[in-house]
Amino acid sequence: MSAVALTKQWIYTRASGDAQLVAAAPGGIHDEEAPTGTTGTYVVFKLMSATDFNAIGDIRAKSDVLIQITAIRQQRSTIALATAAGRIDALFHGQKHIAVIGGTIISCRREQEINLGLRQADGTFYTYLGGLYRLEVQEG
Repeated sequence: MSAVALTKQWIYTRASGDAQLVAAAPGGIHDEEAPTGTTGTYVVFKLMSATDFNAIGDIRAKSDVLIQITAIRQQRSTIALATAAGRIDALFHGQKHIAVIGGTIISCRREQEINLGLRQADGTFYTYLGGLYRLEVQEG
């Protein structure tokens, strides 16, 4: 399994298995984007970049994966997202040496907070609260 695939699997499994986050985000946990029509607070995680680090002989030593994880809501307020965003950070920031199927999450840390609002072309307003998480991942 690739570093990106095992990272996404770990994020989905950890997030969807946490009762507090599931309660704070009844719209679900989604990879890349939520389905059209999703309502309430929901969580989306998406790949921002992935870089391989090779050792001697082109053996992949590890991968550096940057993932955006945000709680999202069609509303102009971060207050409604604070619980979900706090739970995301508690679940992922500072995690180290996690054995997963297909490899190891060497480390995961938030390197940037995300707190933004975006108005869509149709006038609807969405608020995003979460962060950019950098993971060191080793396959195998």
